[in-house]
Amino acid sequence: MLLGLVLAALPGVSYVHAEEEETAVIVLLVPDGELERLGEQLAEVARFAGREVGVRVEATGTDGRPGLMRELSERSEVAAVINVGSASPSTAREAEAQGLPLVVYGSSEVEGLGPRVFRARLSADEQAERVRSFLEEKMGMTSLGLVAPRTSFGDRVTRAFASEGLEAVGRYDEGTTDFLPALEVLVGTRVYVGRGRSVAGRRADRHGTIRLGRPGVVEFEALIIADSDQVVARLLPFLPRVGIQTGAGGEGTGVQLVGLSGWRGDGLARAGDHAVGAIFFDTYGGTSEGGPAEEFAHRFEDEFGREATTAEAEIYDLVGMIGSGLRARQEGESFADAALVRLQQPRAYPGVTGSWSFQEGGEPARYLRPFRVIDGGRWVPHGSVP
Repeated sequence: MLLGLVLAALPGVSYVHAEEEETAVIVLLVPDGELERLGEQLAEVARFAGREVGVRVEATGTDGRPGLMRELSERSEVAAVINVGSASPSTAREAEAQGLPLVVYGSSEVEGLGPRVFRARLSADEQAERVRSFLEEKMGMTSLGLVAPRTSFGDRVTRAFASEGLEAVGRYDEGTTDFLPALEVLVGTRVYVGRGRSVAGRRADRHGTIRLGRPGVVEFEALIIADSDQVVARLLPFLPRVGIQTGAGGEGTGVQLVGLSGWRGDGLARAGDHAVGAIFFDTYGGTSEGGPAEEFAHRFEDEFGREATTAEAEIYDLVGMIGSGLRARQEGESFADAALVRLQQPRAYPGVTGSWSFQEGGEPARYLRPFRVIDGGRWVPHGSVP
């Protein structure tokens, strides 16, 4: 201190007491229970992104704890909260009331809770609308079939695509290894009535279906398979048994096989030639895209020794987007206000999974990219030459 006073007394010299600048914090709310490992993975990626943009990331598994948002809002260094999964309405309302930006990394709608609550992933309805529009406008296909699991996700996807027009639907139990009954319902050789039920004196089998004793009819041009790459690899070989061709050829009707973002993964390699020619929609293509996505894919592999999933790439982008707003923070502006300004900006943030911006109600303005499956379970942007 004495040295400071001496320097301040010298002509042309001023003394400033330097204080360490506060580092902004992004809090990640991660799931507990069965999804705990997924939450840990995403937290690791968020910290990786935070180091690149000069933001500290903290992870906690306490979503829904009363007073959590109030506790976080009392910390001046907290800029925003990212909830991995579907945030409880009470958490979203509390974040809005406490003035904390909350980004929900989920597809369940959270709109109408205030201008500080944002949804990062497209809802089932939004995905269905984008996929249907692409198939109709780019490929001239207007008739759709769908197979999906009997899960809450499968229910949402089925309802969403039903509103876009479906010619046929087949549903199967989660974890099944026998997809034939669902596919026979799809082409009309069976009807699903539910387990334990009887129709016209005929009792449903263990799958809840009754055989109709008539040949199957493929009445759709495109077949949407709404499940993960692992399940798709097991399901595709069943298609020829109900008269639907796959990429492996053979007898039957040729249709365009279509997947959603869950298709992107190592499982496609186990599908062999059955998946060749299929199209799936995702926001991130990894090394197949080139540009920022490919650069990120290589950095990620150097850091973690594996390929990034779509979820990891999107979490990376969200931390980067918020961090870009904090770098532009004005004098006297809080971290939370600076993060909110960036999230509310109509100008898109250029991420490795495409551009990011949010609509006025907090809905994501996101684009699904089409990818075409080629040999070996690899994929390329649709329309490109491998």
